[in-house]
Amino acid sequence: MAKSSFPRFLVPLSTALALAAQAAAAAETCAPQVLREAAAKLAAPGAVLQKALAAAEPDPDLAPPLRQALGRLKPAVAELVDAHLRCMPAGQAPDLAVLAATLHTAANGVDVGKGNGNGNSDAAGENTLFRFEPAFIAEAGWLAVVAGIGIPCGSDAQLLLYAPRGGRWQRLLRWASADYARIDGAWEALQYRVSPRDAQGRRFVAVSHIRPWCSSAWSSIDYSVLRPAADSEKPQLLLQGSDSLWWGGEDFGRLSVDARHFELRFHAASIDSGVHSREFIRRYDLGGAKPRRVAPVAATPRDFVDEWIVSDWAEVRQWSAVPLDALQSRHEMLHALRQHYAPFEFGASSVCDGGAATQVELRSGGDEAALFFRVEGAAAADYRLSGISGAPDPECTATAAPE
Repeated sequence: MAKSSFPRFLVPLSTALALAAQAAAAAETCAPQVLREAAAKLAAPGAVLQKALAAAEPDPDLAPPLRQALGRLKPAVAELVDAHLRCMPAGQAPDLAVLAATLHTAANGVDVGKGNGNGNSDAAGENTLFRFEPAFIAEAGWLAVVAGIGIPCGSDAQLLLYAPRGGRWQRLLRWASADYARIDGAWEALQYRVSPRDAQGRRFVAVSHIRPWCSSAWSSIDYSVLRPAADSEKPQLLLQGSDSLWWGGEDFGRLSVDARHFELRFHAASIDSGVHSREFIRRYDLGGAKPRRVAPVAATPRDFVDEWIVSDWAEVRQWSAVPLDALQSRHEMLHALRQHYAPFEFGASSVCDGGAATQVELRSGGDEAALFFRVEGAAAADYRLSGISGAPDPECTATAAPE
């Protein structure tokens, strides 16, 4: 009897002691003084930033005091979010509106909707230095916070990702810009997607952002694909890239993921200045030993010809039909012309073989002689360049719909 009752008494007692210790540790890390100290770290560098924002003429080159202030602010904001999430139970969806308002008040020193002391409303997060966008990733059970800082001519943001451990939210990932000397080193319009689990039970996180500037909607879009580590905040970098971008109309790109693929679509310059901009597609298969770009690479036959010319041969050869030698020599010539900003102009597109192929007309390098590209495939995922000729194919007679 005594033998059997002793273990039943011991296990609950040890569990109770452990829970009591965890509660005491949580209470210590959630003390009001700890939260106040985390918020206080924003005051001095924040004042330097506020002064820069008030300048009549923003300077794209950051003065050393402002550069140092931003370098201090970004980790301090992350520590503030850490401190508040340590006070929240993990493993369930929090009230995101309350969390956003709490972080806003702690960082900016004002309640949402009560003004900032200068006669300006903060109801929509306007006229405040720090902004927070929390989200609960239900499938993964993760909590994400995009923490933004207002800077001259734009904003800078970082992604903070948390997972439940020991009953509390523990930071899994912090993805932020490095220190920068010009405002185009900042990360504006940051967006992210968390993938479903793959066959090995792993997830990845895809992130994109643009680079702000004071006077142009032409910019760069940077993208990264990360695999969070179980025992470290430093993720495995699966893929990283950068392209030019036209964000007119606030089109900052569109991210999508599945368990195996990453895709980013955005608008940037066409080789034909008369077209102005076209949709670019960056789609990668992440299921192999290293990322591999896969179709679709363009949304239309004309855009496919554009992409075929501007991309490196090592990449476009997989979208080219055999024999490759003739196509490679043509590609080298056209690619070199594009590298030297030679003018291009698209002509008409014609349908071939009842829609199974499209002929795209292009004039290049100021030469009046046109080239005719035959693009096989009726759908974007099937496009392949099968030939380039100096004369139109008489079988391609039906005019294609305007792109």
